[in-house]
Amino acid sequence: MLPLRQFLKISRPMVKNSTQRNSSQYIGYRELNYDAARPAQKLGAELCAGFMWWWIGWHFITDWRHLVGEFIWPQRSEWTNEELGIPED
Repeated sequence: MLPLRQFLKISRPMVKNSTQRNSSQYIGYRELNYDAARPAQKLGAELCAGFMWWWIGWHFITDWRHLVGEFIWPQRSEWTNEELGIPED
């Protein structure tokens, strides 16, 4: 078995020369096929998403009864001490 230093001397030139850079074309971050019209698509998607969140937020503020349901709320005066767990004096 080769000692570690001899192995590194032998393997270093092979590893060093085996890499080749082909960076002549623009490749976006994690994108293999970059399309020039893509920024317009991204802007359109951002606008649609912004409108969607505005719509949801507006209806949460103005139509909040859709979230809690439409039922009769119990009145505080209708509860008895027994139902509330209050012991008798």
